[in-house]
Amino acid sequence: MVDWPSTRLHTRQQLAAYAMAGMRGLQIADTVELDDSDPLPTAKFIRLLVDAAGVGLRAFWCGTVARPLTAQLRHLDPPRSRSGVPAWPVPRRPLLTMRRGPGFVQVEDLRVTPTARYVISEPAAVSVLRTLETPGPAPDERALATLQGLAAGGLVLQLRDTWVTVAVRFGYARA
Repeated sequence: MVDWPSTRLHTRQQLAAYAMAGMRGLQIADTVELDDSDPLPTAKFIRLLVDAAGVGLRAFWCGTVARPLTAQLRHLDPPRSRSGVPAWPVPRRPLLTMRRGPGFVQVEDLRVTPTARYVISEPAAVSVLRTLETPGPAPDERALATLQGLAAGGLVLQLRDTWVTVAVRFGYARA
């Protein structure tokens, strides 16, 4: 377990290297408040949680999540109180996953009953999902309708003018 400041930049490859070296989790050293008051840092922290889950690392962090975001982030590791109590049940594995293929994305959503499994093959949607693995603004005006559809399905999250993909892309299976 490594203390990880929430402001530290990371890449998915760095996290994968930690996982392959035997590390099982990240201990986030700072208290983190997730809301849309400062969208880009919030989106980057959410992306850290998504990437960590994708390579099999647990994220242990203290803080809060604004109520509107809670439902959209329950598939990720929750914040914990100072006494260590998680804000929601810790998922044994990510409940919203995607696997990328050439020209398509396969989604499995265990947040709903029955489990939803589907393939997204529309080029604009596939492109947007890939682009927003790095949080940022909508790629262009034409992408907004696609983003709104993906947000309705819970695959992307909007924080004011910043968007981020929240589905976990597996690179390494959790033990």
